[in-house]
Amino acid sequence: QRFRKRIAYANAFSTDFQVPTTTGAFLSTSSSYPHKVVERRNIDDSTTTSSSSSSSSSSSSPSSPIVLTVETEPSDIQETADLSLFLDSMGWTKVFCDVRESIPLPAIPLPFFSEQREIPKDQRTFRSQELVPLLTSFGTKWSIPFGHTVMVANSKSPGYAEFNARGRPVMDRLAHDMIHDILRLSKVTCDDSV
Repeated sequence: QRFRKRIAYANAFSTDFQVPTTTGAFLSTSSSYPHKVVERRNIDDSTTTSSSSSSSSSSSSPSSPIVLTVETEPSDIQETADLSLFLDSMGWTKVFCDVRESIPLPAIPLPFFSEQREIPKDQRTFRSQELVPLLTSFGTKWSIPFGHTVMVANSKSPGYAEFNARGRPVMDRLAHDMIHDILRLSKVTCDDSV
């Protein structure tokens, strides 16, 4: 537990076949570890909004691909057979992204086989097992699961850069949050040494 901050970004809604939501955010249907909803800073105006309080998709701003941000508190779990529980006990920030509209291929409607699950706007804490069905359902459309390269805005070639361009806001958010955390932790370190 040497790191002061751990963060995991995960694609939601079955858009990532390389790293599914449950793997990327180590969620488990057998875990009741609490995940607290955290407030998100709006990059544009530095205001704070709840990551689950605005719009029907629960994003932190109308164009934000981030649908939910939660934190797990560190605890003293020493041994467990459940890797999800062990990782959660280290204390994490988990950022769930919805890149369905960013994948530049048409989604396939699923009118008879799916339901759109909404993230409860007033719920402040979720157990791991509650997040699994909320964040892994297809919704009313099946998006071709190319979300992995979109979320990381992979641009290793001109074709990839064009295909994944709509993932830039996710990486911009990550960069913004990393700089904010580095500056905040630097200030804490400086204050502690005085």
